[in-house]
Amino acid sequence: MHEALEYIHLTLDRIDNSYQRVNTGNLVIDALVSNTLNIAQVSGIQVKYKVNLQDVNLKIERYDLCVVLGNILDNAVEAAKISGQTGNKCIEIIIFSNKYTLFINVTNTMKDFTCSLYTKKQQPDLHGNGLTNIRKITERYDGNVSIEAINHRFNIMVTLQF
Repeated sequence: MHEALEYIHLTLDRIDNSYQRVNTGNLVIDALVSNTLNIAQVSGIQVKYKVNLQDVNLKIERYDLCVVLGNILDNAVEAAKISGQTGNKCIEIIIFSNKYTLFINVTNTMKDFTCSLYTKKQQPDLHGNGLTNIRKITERYDGNVSIEAINHRFNIMVTLQF
């Protein structure tokens, strides 16, 4: 009986962890941030996040939002994973909007004091376009990209006007 209860609790925990953790009503943001939280948990990365949308119906194409936010979050997770700061791997995600602008600010730990904006993945010809794509989409939405790397922390802030 005890083993059966343990199995049930374990199964319920797995189900809870597979569902979305963020629920703003914006499918793209909810899915990408929830996925990042799940990956970070498995990878031993601490995540602090705050998401506050004035209106969940952002006038930004879903594909464009996926490219921008997906690349930012993927890069943050990859950098934090290899940051070498055992027990201190972390990501901070802040996303909010007003009537006309979406603000995305992500900070993560990183290995090197200085950063290279070029991919370190195997087969670099198949990778390394993320920041270029972010910049192109940001320009399309009359936004800005700001990148800073200081004291083993990488910070990217993106604004998209709509």
